[in-house]
Amino acid sequence: MTFMTSRYRSIRDRVHQLAKAAEISSAFNVSAHGYQLNPPLSEKELRSFEARHQVRLPEEYRNFLQHVGNGGAGPYYGLYPLEQSHPFQMYTDSYFEKIRAQAGEDGLFMHLHKRFPYDSRKSSENYELFLKLENEEDWRGNEALSGLLFLCTWGCTHYNVLEVTGEQPGRVWYWDMGGDETAHVMDGSFLDWYERWAQNPGEFL
Repeated sequence: MTFMTSRYRSIRDRVHQLAKAAEISSAFNVSAHGYQLNPPLSEKELRSFEARHQVRLPEEYRNFLQHVGNGGAGPYYGLYPLEQSHPFQMYTDSYFEKIRAQAGEDGLFMHLHKRFPYDSRKSSENYELFLKLENEEDWRGNEALSGLLFLCTWGCTHYNVLEVTGEQPGRVWYWDMGGDETAHVMDGSFLDWYERWAQNPGEFL
């Protein structure tokens, strides 16, 4: 067993422990996922997704989907499954249904292969991109939706997103799309971020 395979197994085992522990009743919003992981994706399923959307998923996230689970248990309200990780998660249910009816299921990821435009060193430029997100009618051409996957929501307008096609694929970003309208990079990689939650779910309040 390689070190990385062992790391994913340790994460999976830790989540299973959480599901059995008494602390399950007091952790933040556990009712949303119950510490239950969705079944993993196969290599065939991952390659099919990547081929359809002309992208290679960041390695840690890809391996997580294959060796741990396709979403479910995770920070805040839990990880979105891959097929639900498109950026239109942020829109109201009625508007999302309108987009899905026009674009189709695969069309929800139409921006994934495009260049991720956010830069952790340029807060003013990130802010300008956020303003573009408010123009819901421009969902087909909106560059602010490019090169990312939504990992989870904290509730309301707060999200963690995964950088897919930028300078450092695999980085986890925090988005506040409400009052502050800011974007910044979380410490560590996707796996670091998830492990930190698994070791101490109470930190993610």
